[in-house]
Amino acid sequence: MDRLFFALGSLSALIAVALGAFAAHGLKARLGAITPFGGAAFLAGWLCLAWAAWKA
Repeated sequence: MDRLFFALGSLSALIAVALGAFAAHGLKARLGAITPFGGAAFLAGWLCLAWAAWKA
């Protein structure tokens, strides 16, 4: 489960970088609405990893 969250978070990070590039060049993008979900998934991945380490 943590791998899924890390993958979603990493994808969101790439989208966030792309949004920054769009903003720097004055282009408009509609992907900004999904970046908070990716950040939450990335944090959930870290929490799953910490929980798994705690149980081991």
